[in-house]
Amino acid sequence: MLPDALVAEEPVNHCHKPEVEAQWQQLLADSPEDAVVIRLYALRDGLCHMVDEGLVDLEQAIDIFNREHARSVMGQVKEDNEKPWDLALWQSATGADCADRPARRLSRTLHD
Repeated sequence: MLPDALVAEEPVNHCHKPEVEAQWQQLLADSPEDAVVIRLYALRDGLCHMVDEGLVDLEQAIDIFNREHARSVMGQVKEDNEKPWDLALWQSATGADCADRPARRLSRTLHD
């Protein structure tokens, strides 16, 4: 008998779980213009259909979805990091003023 750590667990099929489907429906309703959400929703729907039809096995479908999900998340992080820093957005989000920043105060003190 193999130790529990060496026994592969059966993959869980989340395709027909009502609570998971409701979460995806809500995510799509909350972000109808988000290309990442739309793409992942469509991928999930298509993979679930393919598993049901026996065209791909569950493990392969899970692997495909997980890779695309990770790629989408990493792409979003990269895109967010490449956006220029927006001073006005920072000020409105934090309620701070550039004059509140120590470097700005120090600069003014040295030039006065």
